[in-house]
This record gives sequence, structure tokens and C-alpha cells, in this order.
Amino acid sequence: MDEDIVTGYSVLAYTVCKREAWFVLRRFKPEQDNPYIELGRYLHKIHTKEKAKKK
Repeated sequence: MDEDIVTGYSVLAYTVCKREAWFVLRRFKPEQDNPYIELGRYLHKIHTKEKAKKK
């Protein structure tokens, strides 16, 4: 694998979600029409809303 290059977007992704930054640095692009990807987005959305309410 090539050396990971830290870009402005990867830093932004890290501030929002460390998992997202991991995907960005490894240039991972999931299948957009996969039902599990849609489920993951939904669960992430719910989790972030609950996390925001706790603050």
C-alpha cells in the first residue's frame, strides 16, 4: 500500500469521525447501493443525534 498522505479533507474527516478518516486515508469507497451501507448511514445518523442530545 502506498504511504498515507494526510490532506485537509482527511483532517476534517478525523475531527468529525475517526472511522471516516480511516476510510479516507485508505481510499476506501464502498458500494453506494449496498443495503448494509444504507443501514450503516441510518444507524450513524441516529447515534450522532443521540450523542448531540447528551451534550
